[in-house]
Amino acid sequence: MIVNVSSKGQIVLPKSLREELGINTGDHLAVTGTKEGIVLSKLQEFEALCERLRKGAAPIIKKNGWTEDDVVDIIHQMRKEDRARH
Repeated sequence: MIVNVSSKGQIVLPKSLREELGINTGDHLAVTGTKEGIVLSKLQEFEALCERLRKGAAPIIKKNGWTEDDVVDIIHQMRKEDRARH
């Protein structure tokens, strides 16, 4: 499907796609930029993914003695390096 971006940066998700994916008026979507493009996820599904990542990363974070700020800094550095490659 192809959609247009408005001057305000808005897009319209086609009704057929919203129905297929169970996206309803008032639902919150997480917007994630990747090297392939943009990913929209229903917030509940995004939060579940984040929780799985947190649980998987917890042993590594604890082993290295990292704080939450350390992890945020690492993520920012990785994003910066990724942008520099593209």
